Amino acid sequence: MAEQFRGTVAPERLHSLTYGIDPAPTAAGGAPRDGGALRLGYLGQVVPHKGIHTILAALRRLPPEGRPVELHVFGDADAQESYGRLLRREANASVFFHGKLENTQIGPALQSLDALVVSSVWYEVGPMTVMEAHAVGTPVLASAIGNIPFIVRDEVDGLHFQPGDADDLARQIARLRGDPELLARLRAGTRLPKPVDTELSELFQLYTQAVQAAPVVPSAGP
Repeated sequence: MAEQFRGTVAPERLHSLTYGIDPAPTAAGGAPRDGGALRLGYLGQVVPHKGIHTILAALRRLPPEGRPVELHVFGDADAQESYGRLLRREANASVFFHGKLENTQIGPALQSLDALVVSSVWYEVGPMTVMEAHAVGTPVLASAIGNIPFIVRDEVDGLHFQPGDADDLARQIARLRGDPELLARLRAGTRLPKPVDTELSELFQLYTQAVQAAPVVPSAGP
């Protein structure tokens, strides 16, 4: 994101800070899942620019044999009625729409997944869901657009795919489906995001520096 402002803002005035998150709704502690279906999930707004249709298209491209794959969608599928109807038409029996979650439900929902899919097709600054997933040790299949590739480390705590490319996403899902060791390695590679208190401290420091560097404007007097 900072690169978008190169040449517009003086380099010494440009600072790049990552978000912090409140660990309470996503407190870690769940055990890794073993066996059964590969459980993928989407969490967030159910709108076209988030690319949920790409996930459904990728699932249709998977060969029928092999480990079953489920998709669990957490979000209001009726927020944009026409898009919600489209998704339900394209979904098969292995796609489950759970509705919007309360904050306290986010951690357990993410812990129940083998991997979160962030399928955005627009220039994301940095989805909070990625950090919430990593906070509970859940790896992320990540659309390589915007800031997402910088917060999901390819082959370390997640896998990248080309935005809007259902074939590329299907390829990465197939890898997870057929290689339990890969999934375990990605899970082990996740790291705790920084706390929101750290983010606020960093912001306060920058504001303090800006105020101290600002020129003093003399008062006009009476």
